[in-house]
Formats: sequence, C-alpha cells, structure tokens
Amino acid sequence: LYRSWILWHHLNGFSNLTLYINEENEYNLLNEKFKDYVKKGIVSFVDWIWPGPKKIDGNNPFFQPASQVSCIYRSKKRYRWVGMHDLDEFFVSPLSINLKIILSKYLNSQYGSLKICNQHYNIPNNSMITNVEQVCSNCIFSNYKQIVKPDKTIYFCVHEVTLGGPILMIDPKEMIMVHLKHRFNCKPTDIMKKQNITFLNIK
Repeated sequence: LYRSWILWHHLNGFSNLTLYINEENEYNLLNEKFKDYVKKGIVSFVDWIWPGPKKIDGNNPFFQPASQVSCIYRSKKRYRWVGMHDLDEFFVSPLSINLKIILSKYLNSQYGSLKICNQHYNIPNNSMITNVEQVCSNCIFSNYKQIVKPDKTIYFCVHEVTLGGPILMIDPKEMIMVHLKHRFNCKPTDIMKKQNITFLNIK
C-alpha cells in the first residue's frame, strides 16, 4: 500500500510525502525499498518509535498528536500545505481535478486549515489493492480530516486543529478523503459485510 499511497498523492500535486514510522525495523527497510523516491525528495521517512505509553487512561492516543505536531513544525517555512492522514486514506477529487489546483484556490485566504469529509469504505477480506486509485461503490460512514497551512497552525490533535487559524469546510463535491476500512484496521460489522467495492485501473 505504501507505493500506491505515495504515487497517488504525488501525481495529484503533493511535492513531498513525510511518513512517520512507528514500527521497529521498518525505517531502514522502507528507506532502502523507496531509495529512488527518497533521493528525488518525493518521500521522507521519520523514525518515530514512541518511548512512552501510546495511550493515556486507556483511550487517548497521545503519540499521534505528538507526531502530527512534529510534522507541522518540520514543515513550517518549507511547505504551504500539510495533509494530516494515514496510509489507508486518500485525498480524492470527485471531479478528477488535480488537488494542487484545488488547494491553490485557498492559499491566500484567511483560513489556516481545510476540513475534508472523510468517507469510510469497506474492503472485503478477499479483495486485493493493486492500483493507485480505488473507487468505492458505497460509503459506510464519515467523519473529517484536515489539510493545514503549517505556518498558521500551532497545535493539532488527531483529527483537527485545536490552536491555529480559522477552519474552512470543503464541499465534498470538490474534495473528499477516501478511507479504506476493514482490511487494515477494523473488524467487519454487519453493515460493512453488506457493502461492495469496485476497483478501477487508472494508469
């Protein structure tokens, strides 16, 4: 999935993909596997083995906002936008507009971040992800993710800016987040079992 995620976002206008690696022994392996992308500046890996407990009181993912804030501060004065999302999440324009073009509309606005509808889709166990783009037939449920201006963001916690510039809600007709569920990070529910997914090959 790493390659699909990197290629999809790079082809859609993201100049650099910074991945925080929180699994032991993965950092060196990924740097070697994607060394050509690293040399070209397309992808950067950050060795992020959290030394303390990943959760506080059993439910607060403290390590996640720590890595997100680290990424934002690394990006200040370097990048105009930072997408705060995971490897099973893809920013998509339903109208097939390059994401860089969409973001340029809001670059000089007062807003410090864009709130994107994060639509969850089921991936059945017998499905294979083989291409950059996965187009899903049924949305299970949704929440939100954000793309932020690092120079206008002070603190970020999991899904949203908690200290920084004003937030603008983006029309889902313009951009959404496709979140591929079940295969990666959650158990199937009765609702998910009823959903179908269609894969389109896009070169």
